[in-house]
Amino acid sequence: MGWAWHRAPVVYGYIAPSIDGFCTRDECTATLLRLGFAPVEVRSYLGGGVAGHVMRRT
Repeated sequence: MGWAWHRAPVVYGYIAPSIDGFCTRDECTATLLRLGFAPVEVRSYLGGGVAGHVMRRT
């Protein structure tokens, strides 16, 4: 994407290697449930690459 947007392939080069450290939407939801939160809204963005969680403490 760095090349497509900025003509500099090194731009955003850190993103791909860092993705291994991310949890999935479902893993994040499960963790929040275990911690005592109830989902109000869970939404996916960018084709599922990003998720937003609105949770309520139970």
